[in-house]
Amino acid sequence: MSLQEDKSQVSNSTNIVHIDGSQGEGGGQILRVALSASLITQISVRIENIRANRPTPGLSKQHLEVVRVCEQLGGIVDENYQVGTCTITFRPTGKNLSELSELPVNINSAGSITLVLQAIVPVLTFRGKQPIDIYLRGGTNVSHSPPIQFFRDVLSNYLKRMGLNIETNIKHYGF
Repeated sequence: MSLQEDKSQVSNSTNIVHIDGSQGEGGGQILRVALSASLITQISVRIENIRANRPTPGLSKQHLEVVRVCEQLGGIVDENYQVGTCTITFRPTGKNLSELSELPVNINSAGSITLVLQAIVPVLTFRGKQPIDIYLRGGTNVSHSPPIQFFRDVLSNYLKRMGLNIETNIKHYGF
């Protein structure tokens, strides 16, 4: 069975993928991957128990920004969401990203910008060859997340081998 056939069977057999955000380590990675995958596959996703295994469950400022940016990239969230929200339903709209030339991202805290990049870079790889400027404001070196130097010096070099050219200009480290 081809990937296209498999994708059409999934989208025809269910309208939405349900994800329990408390599974595994129960952190924000589930949210970032789910939203990114939803935008790439154009399959809706409902995530419950977001960050349930964290001292402060639900969306943090960093996760709010991930959701907001994913909405800019072509999705809508059914519910109102804020810091502490534990369930969201995300629906991709099929938005054409070919005209997107700038994407401002402001976490409004020291939350990790590299974790936000984990959600949006895969989506942007499928949008075409046009350059895009992403302006990030947040934490560059946050514990328990890849530092910006890893993104710039390691991950970007691997992505370049796959045809994705990323230039990283850091104006200020920290937050």
